[in-house]
Amino acid sequence: MFKEARILFGTADYTGALDKFTSAFKYSAQIEDDDLRGRVLHALQFNLARAHVKTYAIDEDVEHLRIAVDLLEKYLSKGAELGIELDAETLVARAKAELNARKE
Repeated sequence: MFKEARILFGTADYTGALDKFTSAFKYSAQIEDDDLRGRVLHALQFNLARAHVKTYAIDEDVEHLRIAVDLLEKYLSKGAELGIELDAETLVARAKAELNARKE
């Protein structure tokens, strides 16, 4: 599912990717090995957040930004693991700025 989601994301099918990443997250939550489950879910949080931001760019539903911010904050709170923390920090800052702009 993760590979399929990445392919969909890579071909700009962001809503499809969002659905696949969500399915992968639900499935991965059942992984018995705690360490492996934690690493997989951590990676999926970042990818889900990116898919939500891209989907927002299509439909402008601010709920996508709210979810992305929540996922990114959870991702960042778990510490460095994937080496993309700067990307996550940039993405969460942009999503928050867009949310604030939409409130005005």
